[in-house]
Amino acid sequence: MIIIIKKKFNIREYQVQLKFFKQMYHDKKISIKDFNRILNIKNKYHRLQSILARNLLISYFDSKKISDYKLTSSLKNVPLVIGGDNPIFISISHSKNLITVAIANRRIGIDTEYILKPFPSILRSKWNSKNYIYPYRTWTSIESYLKYLGIGLTKDLTTINIAFKNTNQNIVIDKGTKKVFSSVTLKEKDYLITVTQKNYFSMDDIKTITYA
Repeated sequence: MIIIIKKKFNIREYQVQLKFFKQMYHDKKISIKDFNRILNIKNKYHRLQSILARNLLISYFDSKKISDYKLTSSLKNVPLVIGGDNPIFISISHSKNLITVAIANRRIGIDTEYILKPFPSILRSKWNSKNYIYPYRTWTSIESYLKYLGIGLTKDLTTINIAFKNTNQNIVIDKGTKKVFSSVTLKEKDYLITVTQKNYFSMDDIKTITYA
């Protein structure tokens, strides 16, 4: 099962969320590396996005009585969960005022995009007709795959093909490695959310939770 946690936020939440974030650090649920890195983010809005994502994860883990874990990140700042009784994989995305977090028992990537804005034409100039018509579905599939890999936008995007199976199901084809991945796209009002994993999964394997 894949858990997707969603929350729309307002900058007025900053002080409340910051207080909780600091308390979770003192409770040893957040690594000193992530604590310092996030508090050093210059843009207050972006800082709140990162704080909120960690707070959502901790709130969910605590609600499920998961203990002995710590939130940290890799050398490339890919979010990680260490400790706990069972492996937990996470991925984080935010766009405008929506935060999304994916939680699974195997590696996963998630991307979220606000879709009521013009899509950059240069990004889709080499796409086929279907990808061109559905740019945000294509882009979130690409981005979620890159987050699955943990490499960001360092990969040659022309080596990634996206095929649509049905309304929600996508196939990610990496021409470089000749590997195929599964992804699913969800609509959230003015946003698209796409999650990617190696093995096939469908909407039936996803549970969404909305935090107020």
